Amino acid sequence: MSQLSFCLHHITDENLPGFSMESYSKFKYGSHYVAEQFANALFDAFILDPTNDTLFEHQKIIIYSSPYDFLPTSSYYMTKCFFEKLKAYTSLNRDNCKVEFGKINRNQTYAEDYGALSAEERFNLIKNDTYELPEKPSEDAVLLFMDDISITGTHQKVIELLLKRDGIENDVGYLYFAKLMNKNINPNYENVLNY
Repeated sequence: MSQLSFCLHHITDENLPGFSMESYSKFKYGSHYVAEQFANALFDAFILDPTNDTLFEHQKIIIYSSPYDFLPTSSYYMTKCFFEKLKAYTSLNRDNCKVEFGKINRNQTYAEDYGALSAEERFNLIKNDTYELPEKPSEDAVLLFMDDISITGTHQKVIELLLKRDGIENDVGYLYFAKLMNKNINPNYENVLNY
């Protein structure tokens, strides 16, 4: 199994995240307009990165947004816009590659404010949730897992555990609009962005 990782913005300074903090907050509160802007920016950078060319060697790409049960997360809308752009791109430029949209089911077990927690608290909290792929992906598919932001990497760890548990050995990729790179910044910085 090979793995790629890509993010548009590397956060190294909490005052200069590389994107509008006001827009990010609007995105977290459901702005489809901002979700589409973020998806377009992420797609444009991703598709121009030559290291991602191996992605199109696969016959199928399945894109997953962050896990949810009934109510989609804000990153769902960004992922859906990205999916539509990638689907249009492959139909014009890579017609041997099919793009599908997948879902990870999540049974959430907590009501705490996730953005205010440390890395260890986050993992201890969400590891009790249950995650499942309703449909096992075909072996020839590459799986792309998207999220708006990676603060501690906890959700990626959960997905990696899910794949290992279910014996899924497909090539995978993790795509983020932004990723916190400066480990000296407290993970509750996510709440600064959210609110």
